[in-house]
This record gives sequence, structure tokens and C-alpha cells, in this order.
Amino acid sequence: MAPSVAAAVFVSTIAPHAQTSTTFRTRLAPVPIDLTMAATITGSGSVTAVLSGNKLTFTGTFEGLAAPATIAQVHKGPVAGVRGPVLFDLTVTHGTSGTLSGSADLTAAQVTDLEKRRLYVQLHSEKAPDGNLWGWLFPVVSHQSLVASLSRKETVFQNVFDSIDPKSGAPQYRADILEQQTGKWVQSCPSTEGGHHWRR
Repeated sequence: MAPSVAAAVFVSTIAPHAQTSTTFRTRLAPVPIDLTMAATITGSGSVTAVLSGNKLTFTGTFEGLAAPATIAQVHKGPVAGVRGPVLFDLTVTHGTSGTLSGSADLTAAQVTDLEKRRLYVQLHSEKAPDGNLWGWLFPVVSHQSLVASLSRKETVFQNVFDSIDPKSGAPQYRADILEQQTGKWVQSCPSTEGGHHWRR
């Protein structure tokens, strides 16, 4: 009798690489105006855009418009602060306050433009058909990333901190400052008047 053979089948699954995302934000403010436009171009808002792979997803709010919003679009300027052509449309509430949203698949060139701060959101209204609010998308820098990107070199002399944690950014105060008592004088620099770095 032939011996029985048991076959074990192993299924191997390979987890896909986690896709990282980058967050961009902007504050919506009135487009450049003159005195004749001050009464019709009002309002404020904010927009968050999350880039995951090449997909950019927008969410935002606005309020205080002098007239209902009509459209919201993403533009590309040559540099931050200079207007440029429309790239794609967003969905916007047709009111003096509301939300905007949308998403788009970016080309490699558009991702580069986003990273170089060339993209901006512009909201139009019935009284401002050429643009009511706008804001340029800038990457959100986490506290840890900011600390890591700094050289942590003092711009003015100070002796308040003994050290600063390079990961968390938390300062370590001098022991005598932490143990200071009312009525006891402690020398520190900068003082309560702040520090100055004068250059000629």
C-alpha cells in the first residue's frame, strides 16, 4: 500500500507598502483689491489638501462673503503670489458661507508645482466673478520635522535652557530657574524684555 502523503499549502501574502501622505494648507483671504472693490470682496476661509500618491484631496470652509459663492478652482502661478491659469475645479457651496471639496490626480509636473508652492485655491462669488478669496498651498510642517530641520543654533545669547531635545523640541530649563522662589533673584538672558540680534 502506497504511503499517504500529506501536502501542506502555504499562502504567502505580501503587504503593500504603506502609502505616505503630505498635508498642505492655506488661509483664504480677499484677492488684491482697490477701494472701489472693498465692499464687494470680503470673507475668509481655510483649505486643507492631502496628497497621497498622486491624488490630491481638498476640504475647506469659507464665510463672510458679500454675495453667494459661484465656483472654486485650483490654479497654478509661476511663483507664489502671482496669478496663473486654472488646473481644475472644486465643488463649492453656493452661499455666503459653506464648504468646498474635491480631488484630482496630479501629473508629476503638477506634484512638483505643488511642492514648490505654485498652486493656489481661488473662490469666486456673484459680486466678484474674477475672484473673491484666494490662498496659496503650503506644506504643513510638523513640530518634530521643524525641530529636526533647524540647526538649533542660538540667534541670540541665552542661558535659560540647558538643552533642547532634538526629537520633541522640549526645552530643559536650568535647575535654579525651575526651583526659583518668590523674592529670590535669578539672573537670566534674555530677560523679560526679550532678545535682540542687531546686524549692521
